[in-house]
Amino acid sequence: MKKSVLAIALAVLMAVSLLTVGAMAEGTALPNADANGVITLTEDVTLSDVKKFTEDTILDLAGHTLTLPRIDAENGASVVIRDSSSSKTGRITSASSVAAAVRANSSMTLESGTIECTYTDAKNNGIAIFNMGTFTMSGGTVKGVTGIYNTAWNGATEVKGKIVCNIEGGTVDAGIWGVCVMGRGIKNGDLST
Repeated sequence: MKKSVLAIALAVLMAVSLLTVGAMAEGTALPNADANGVITLTEDVTLSDVKKFTEDTILDLAGHTLTLPRIDAENGASVVIRDSSSSKTGRITSASSVAAAVRANSSMTLESGTIECTYTDAKNNGIAIFNMGTFTMSGGTVKGVTGIYNTAWNGATEVKGKIVCNIEGGTVDAGIWGVCVMGRGIKNGDLST
């Protein structure tokens, strides 16, 4: 009888511990957008691939962490990132060299929450926002070796269109460079151009 009670107690304890582990697990996909195009995190999410937004989207971190290689706004999309939680602990974090990229003719707005790049190397790389379109920061925090890198070049490719950076509020927490601006420069050393 004692052995049966002990066996049942151990079985219940194991079941409860498995439920606890399941509850602490994080998601591997973003939830679907609601009718207004808002994606609201309901748990921490880890993605293995770059998340490319090609349509207008609002991403509400809701106090959770989105871990991924990079988040992109591209093909004319407008991406708004906010954290509706009272604690404002929501974050997008990346261990890649760039946490968020804003492609030409696209926009990204950070209203609240944090976008952070934890990557660093011997050359002091690690960019939170790589902006080739329009980046607006009205609140929240960007964090990396470089906070916001505005550039007219994507590698060897010249970016077409305007590159705009609006900082209306929030915090840039940079290890070395807060906000960088790189123009087109002199092509092929030809001063006449």
